[in-house]
Amino acid sequence: MNFETIFLFLEKANNQFLNFFLKEDFWWQVVNFFKALVVFFSGLPASKIVGKITKKAMLRTGAAKSAVNFFSSGSKLTLKILFLFLALSCYISLNTMLATVGGALVALGFILKDSISNMLSGIIIVTNKLFSLEDTIKIESNEGRVLKIETFFTTLVNNDGKKIIVPNSLLTSKMLIKQDTKKQENI
Repeated sequence: MNFETIFLFLEKANNQFLNFFLKEDFWWQVVNFFKALVVFFSGLPASKIVGKITKKAMLRTGAAKSAVNFFSSGSKLTLKILFLFLALSCYISLNTMLATVGGALVALGFILKDSISNMLSGIIIVTNKLFSLEDTIKIESNEGRVLKIETFFTTLVNNDGKKIIVPNSLLTSKMLIKQDTKKQENI
C-alpha cells in the first residue's frame, strides 16, 4: 500500500463519518433524546414535591395518617408514570406511543395483576377503615402493630421490634383479627 491509497481511504472514511453526523435526522434524534431525559429527570423532584404537598394538605384536613401515607405515595407514583410518558412523547411520536401503550397495557395487566390487586386492596383498606395506624392486627401467623399503610403493602412491627411487610391484597383476602386495646374484635 502506498500513501496515496491510505490517504484516499482516510478521506473516504472521514467523509462518511461527517455525512453520518451532519444528517438532520441524527441530530434531531440526539436533541429529542436529551429533551426526554430532561423531562423525565425533572419529574422526579416534582413527584416528591407533589407527594409532600399532598401529605401536608391531607394532614391539615384531619385525614387519617394511614390515608395520608397511602395517597401521598400514590400521587408520587402517578406523577412519575406521567413524566415517563411525557418523556417518551418527546422521543417517540404520539400515534406510535398510543398504539404501543394500548397493547402494552393489556400485557401489563396480566403481568402486574398482583400489584394492581395490592393497590386496589390498599384503597379498600383506607376508605373502609378496616384498621388504622397503631392498631394491632393478626393476619395468618403474623401479628403486629400497624406502622404504615402504603400503596402496595402495609408495614407491621411485632413485639420483637421486627418489621413485617404484608401485601395489601393479603389483608383484604384473608381473615384479619384486629385487636383493640379495650377489646378484641374479628373483622
